[in-house]
Amino acid sequence: MKQSILIIALIIIFNLPKFAFAQRDSSATGINIKVNPFQWYYDDIRVFAEYPLSKNNSLQLRLGYRDYRINPYDQKYNDRDQIYRDPVTDQYDTALYSAVGFSLGLAYNHYDRNNWYIQPSFLFRHTSFSFGWDDNWNNWVLQWLTYDTTSEGADISDFIKNIYALEFRYGKVFIFNRFILDLFTGAGVRLRYGRIIPGSGYGITHDQVFYHSTEYEVTPTLHLGLNIGWIIKK
Repeated sequence: MKQSILIIALIIIFNLPKFAFAQRDSSATGINIKVNPFQWYYDDIRVFAEYPLSKNNSLQLRLGYRDYRINPYDQKYNDRDQIYRDPVTDQYDTALYSAVGFSLGLAYNHYDRNNWYIQPSFLFRHTSFSFGWDDNWNNWVLQWLTYDTTSEGADISDFIKNIYALEFRYGKVFIFNRFILDLFTGAGVRLRYGRIIPGSGYGITHDQVFYHSTEYEVTPTLHLGLNIGWIIKK
């Protein structure tokens, strides 16, 4: 549903009359701050800061923060808490889900006429999961495309998840006065690294998230979205 709405929005916006936005021969967007208005719903709060190097080139810093307490997607795990007997204290305790992390990325933008651009980028993400589930490790987009929901909620562990990503995006920036609408699509590849935190069995008879204490996986990624922002200095 979200993907369909986004595709429709992109089609409409790309066919808006040209006079509705200020078009320029090259970037000339100056120093600007952008956010992804949808990313926070299922992932992290993401902020972009772009600084021009020349008329057609700029650097873009990406910062993100994820916290299960403010992420609506994480709320589905709130009712999966379980009571277990702690073998260390010999007392009953409650296992509660949490996910906290950050992301840091750097991108290079090269602009062509009318603010079309290409963007190679690198991204690092770190997330710590307590009472994490197997679908916290799996790529939810691939699960959705393959209808793979059979293992969801089958595995429980405390683990960390790191992502190292290379991405290539192609997009267009629309400018109205100082307001920015940045539409993009692209593809990339990600190396995911996960490590079980020792002593996180919870005394529950479930398998762990990974087959081993550490796990590596390389996956392709597709990107389609929009950012909105404001020009601080032209």
